[in-house]
Amino acid sequence: MITRLEGGGWPLRLVAEMYVFGSYTRGALEPNDVDVVIEHGTDKRRLGESLDASINGRDSYVGMRHALRGRTRGISFQFRGRSSLLDEGFEPFFLWRKGEPFSLTRERLASLTLRLLMTEAAPS
Repeated sequence: MITRLEGGGWPLRLVAEMYVFGSYTRGALEPNDVDVVIEHGTDKRRLGESLDASINGRDSYVGMRHALRGRTRGISFQFRGRSSLLDEGFEPFFLWRKGEPFSLTRERLASLTLRLLMTEAAPS
């Protein structure tokens, strides 16, 4: 997903921030899926697709999901949902903000994985 985001293009250029949350950030080393919050902007094309999907009873995020995930399974997205998570007491783990180098994103993800591994290996 990070590599896809790094590749850019539409609609990925609309993504402003990315966070992970859920069972993976709570320590599940083999979760059923990885929950990701995507904060994004919009443009005329996105507004048009969203309106068309709404009128026709379709999910307006199909294109963005596919652009981020491709055929990969195991990634669950919540779009524009960070504030809702915070309101419910969840603190998503920050991965990326537009303009940052993706190497920093990979370092953050590696540090989270290492922290989880160390937590699991620690004696109770």
